[in-house]
Amino acid sequence: MFREDRDRIALRGVLTLATLVAATACDAPSLPEVSAASRVEAQCPPLSHESYFATGSLTTNRTNDASLRANYGELLGKASAPPLWCGQGPGEAYRLLWLASFGSALIVTANRTDGDWTVHAVEFTTKDPNPWGGWIVERRAQRHLPAAVMAPMFRALERGAFWSAAFYQPGGDDGERWTIEGRRNTGYRAVTRWSDSDQHLSEAARTLVRLSGLELPEQMRERRQP
Repeated sequence: MFREDRDRIALRGVLTLATLVAATACDAPSLPEVSAASRVEAQCPPLSHESYFATGSLTTNRTNDASLRANYGELLGKASAPPLWCGQGPGEAYRLLWLASFGSALIVTANRTDGDWTVHAVEFTTKDPNPWGGWIVERRAQRHLPAAVMAPMFRALERGAFWSAAFYQPGGDDGERWTIEGRRNTGYRAVTRWSDSDQHLSEAARTLVRLSGLELPEQMRERRQP
């Protein structure tokens, strides 16, 4: 065999390997080089409403952070969902927590298993929305989806710089809280926004709800300017 032939065969092998690596990498986004992710804690504290999130991980105000952690914790407890920031968990997962001012709440979680994804959702209602509490599970949904179907959500998270954007942006007194959690390998991130204030992260949240098979709550639908 001539040397030129050997070189051409070797080059084809390198290109094939590069293609396989690139295809594998597209299955799910890796943590960016510039990341504000925290390291997943090996052990979780004793489970309570407040321990589903680390202290100070949801807002910059200590009182508001404790209140939001407690409200989210009640919802997660009723959904029998584990914390994502600590303990044993999936290699990759994303979770939306959506809490409206007037008696509606939603949790949607996507877990990756063996290359595919399981998306499950729990929708809540309450007769006592002020203060939040007394949540009742109204409906549940679950779907198993191929990895390719998740691509729109990942694109929205990437456009919103999920792994590096500010973890909290302040808002008003009424509206909705939107929190998206992400866990990938040993990295964890939670990003909280007020109402529909972040176009890309809001789109990621809506996409996740649609993937679960649930209808978007009216307050969650995109607000269009007249």
